[in-house]
Amino acid sequence: MNTEPDGFLGAVLAAEGIKGMKILINGPGGCRSRTQILLKELIHEYSKEDPKCCSSKYFSRQSKLPCTYLNSNDMIMGSADKISDGLSSINSVSDSDTIMVDTLGASVQVTDNMNAIIRAHAEDKTITASRYVSSMSIYKGFDDTITRIVEHLCKAEEKHKIPQTVNILGYNISDSCWEYGRKEIAKMLESIGISVTAFIGCGCTKEELKRSTNSELNILIHPEFSMKTAEYYSANFDIPYMIPSFGSPIGYPSICSFIQEISSRFGIDPATALESIMSEKSDVDRILMNSEKMLGGFRGCGCSITGIPSDVLPIIRWMRDHLSIVPEYVKILGEDESPMTEHLMKFLQEIDCMDALDADPSEKYELIFTDGMSAEIIKRNDGTSSCVQTRIPYSFGTSLVNRSLIGTYGCRYILDEIINSRGMFYCGQPTMVDFR
Repeated sequence: MNTEPDGFLGAVLAAEGIKGMKILINGPGGCRSRTQILLKELIHEYSKEDPKCCSSKYFSRQSKLPCTYLNSNDMIMGSADKISDGLSSINSVSDSDTIMVDTLGASVQVTDNMNAIIRAHAEDKTITASRYVSSMSIYKGFDDTITRIVEHLCKAEEKHKIPQTVNILGYNISDSCWEYGRKEIAKMLESIGISVTAFIGCGCTKEELKRSTNSELNILIHPEFSMKTAEYYSANFDIPYMIPSFGSPIGYPSICSFIQEISSRFGIDPATALESIMSEKSDVDRILMNSEKMLGGFRGCGCSITGIPSDVLPIIRWMRDHLSIVPEYVKILGEDESPMTEHLMKFLQEIDCMDALDADPSEKYELIFTDGMSAEIIKRNDGTSSCVQTRIPYSFGTSLVNRSLIGTYGCRYILDEIINSRGMFYCGQPTMVDFR
């Protein structure tokens, strides 16, 4: 059974990752309510409800995710009337562009969506996600929808490139505490004199998205989420893209490689930035030395990890090279969408861990990198395993501290979780250490 999120959620994440856009869900109300619950956990700052939304039944007194609320009759007779009425209604209370996304049930209907949009006089303000988005992975659904938004908002005209500016692609609001992650990425780039024009699909505004066509380079933090978008920018705006060879900037080796590769691309000396990273690493190492008994229990142990290649590669490299922790079980998600799969396979072969790809997932592992809910279940059932939440769905809803995996603070978070999420070592002694 497939329990991974699908392309429908990817499309929603893409739409909600751009300020000044709204999304119309064409489907039953349950699809809306479940998605709202997840978004509330991912978007931590409260935005008060717009009272104008009460004037449209499709908003149902909430500002986010208007829905056509399809019922059994609509599934048989078609949803064209509700699409037209819904677009007219929500456009009467909001002047934002709308991204319309079909749920799986709505996508199998014989409904002429474009004709319904034209009847609502909304063709200039409506972007349609792929009719087949629910059959895509979350990665392709996000990437395809972002590409459609860029195509709608950004015009292919001659524009002046602004030196030492970049766009960040692939990073999105599915990361825990993505707001902090954005700051970490921007801070790393600022340390070498590079400015970020737009975090595309991760809290950017429509104005930033339009200015993104002036950037010199696109950096793909997660290529699984952004290859199609990067290729669109390359073909239409002549903006090249770069995929960091160590994966996303998680862990000190990948962070340093990230800084060095971008510096080399722009002809910048990264020495000062690297010194700052090493200084931070030294501060953390002193804490680890004081907590050697806690960390020592992990040295030489095996870990289990599930995730996309651009996250898995930097994590297992860091764990092995600096903590002597080796991967014993590796499950790759989104490998078909990722050019990083080849790099990951090469690294596993170098460290003689290819058998981790065929390992038994039911075996007990001392350190586990997984989604938040699985981590919570494992911790409750077995306090001797250490579980780190590295992907959605997360078990925490309110975050007042940085739980993003990105950057040097992400290193502190991961180490903090490795040690402190393990309730007991095998000898029965409690663990405690504070990285915050």
